[in-house]
Amino acid sequence: MRKQIISGLVLFVTLIFCFSMAPYATAGPADEVLQVVVKFDRGFNTGDFDLIASVWGHSDEVTQFGLGKSGSFRTEGWKKTVPRFMRLTRLPKGTLRLSRSQPRVTLLGDDIAIFTSYDTLGVKPAPDAPRETWLCRSTLVLQKTQGEWLIVHGHSSRFPK
Repeated sequence: MRKQIISGLVLFVTLIFCFSMAPYATAGPADEVLQVVVKFDRGFNTGDFDLIASVWGHSDEVTQFGLGKSGSFRTEGWKKTVPRFMRLTRLPKGTLRLSRSQPRVTLLGDDIAIFTSYDTLGVKPAPDAPRETWLCRSTLVLQKTQGEWLIVHGHSSRFPK
């Protein structure tokens, strides 16, 4: 019994020593950018405006080209971008479904990155309507400000028919 306790203690101390000597795993900048995009997508798909707002810059320099019935349009500044995202919160759950493929992060420096992907946006315009599928191209520009990556520009466009 005493040998088992001593063996257990030696194993415990050895494990603590090994873990303390192992390098700490930290996410690189590309992984940090991807996590921001994942948060945005979660907010978009659930209509969670607070989650969307948490990953966007809130300055007058923020811009976005978004999808609309009449094609892409540009908004400038966070205050003008807010209404677009607020509309998401009023849509019935399940109206929109965004999924991305071939995501790519390109770091242009220590504090600027571009995220690109091909997207599938499922749109159900009315409860009794069939779901439409839009194939899109997306680009997000992210800037690291005060240690936090934030989206400062977004652009989505549908593939031509």
